[in-house]
Amino acid sequence: MTERATGTEGFTLIETLMALFVISILTVSGASMLLTTLQAGRQVQERGNVLAELQVAHAFLRNDFASAVVRETEPENSLESASIFRGTEGGATGDLVAFTRGGWANPGGFEARSDLQRVEYSFENGALLRRSWARPDAARATPMVEQVILDDLERVDMRYLGGQEWSDVWLAVGSVQDVGLPDAVEVSLAFSRDDQIVARFITGGTR
Repeated sequence: MTERATGTEGFTLIETLMALFVISILTVSGASMLLTTLQAGRQVQERGNVLAELQVAHAFLRNDFASAVVRETEPENSLESASIFRGTEGGATGDLVAFTRGGWANPGGFEARSDLQRVEYSFENGALLRRSWARPDAARATPMVEQVILDDLERVDMRYLGGQEWSDVWLAVGSVQDVGLPDAVEVSLAFSRDDQIVARFITGGTR
C-alpha cells in the first residue's frame, strides 16, 4: 500500500497579480478620497474666511451709514467744496462716498475731540478702503486711519435713495437746503470669482 504525499500549495502567479491589482485600486481610491476631503476642507475654510470678512465689512458700512449726521465739513484738500454727503456711482477706481458720522466714542473725554468723525470709502486696486479722520474738518496734519475692508473685488457700485427714487450720485452741500442725507445707500460688491452681493443700509438722517 502506497501513501500519497501531501504538501502546502502556494499562490499561483495569476492569483498574486490579481491581489496586487486589487490592492493598488484600493490604494488609489483611498488617496483620491483623501485628496478630495482635503480640497473640500480647504474650500470650506476659504469660504469661512470670506464670510468673516463680509461680516466685518457689513458691520463697518452699517454702523457708519446709521451714524451719519447732517454736518457740512471741509475736505482735506482745497480742490473740493465743503459738503454734507458726497456719493458717486462707483464702478471705476476712485472715491465712492464721504460723510460725517457721530457716535465716535470718547470714554471719559480723554482725547481733545468731539464724537464726530469724517469717513470716506474708496475702491482702489481691487480693494474697498475705509479712511477715517480724527476731526470732521480734516487738515493735512489731522491723524487718518486707512483700513482694507474687503479685497479681491472686481468693482463696487453705489446708489442712493431719496424719497421713492434711486440716484447714482448724491451731493449734499450747505448751499442747497433741501438736499441732506439720502434715506438709504445701496452697495453692490462684485468679486473676481463671479460672486455678487447687494446690501442696503439706512442712513442716520431717516431716524
